[in-house]
Amino acid sequence: MTPMKYPEKIVLGDITVRDGFQHEEKFIPTDAKLWLAEQLVLAGFKRIELTNFGNPKGMPQFKDADALMKGIRGSKKVGHLLNDVEITCITIREKAAERAIQARKEGWGPDRILFMVSTSES
Repeated sequence: MTPMKYPEKIVLGDITVRDGFQHEEKFIPTDAKLWLAEQLVLAGFKRIELTNFGNPKGMPQFKDADALMKGIRGSKKVGHLLNDVEITCITIREKAAERAIQARKEGWGPDRILFMVSTSES
């Protein structure tokens, strides 16, 4: 049996701040989300799924998307480390994608957007 060859490099990613919190009934304070995101960067994670730019009426956990993005970009703890970190935000509709793109143009938006697409036979 041939021994398994391991990759020379791996990239760690985390989705806790976005996916892990999205169904929580009580709103998690922006400062708590920011603290966790900063800790993930300090721990060496290079890809972080931070928030969702969708309509907060349907997803109240993300009503702080702008503040969270601005917070991580302006962070004194990890701002200087973000050149090596890819921040992703979810966008479900075109309007959310446009918001994320505009935020990027203004210097505080995500490095990458993940646009959700639903399909059906109908």
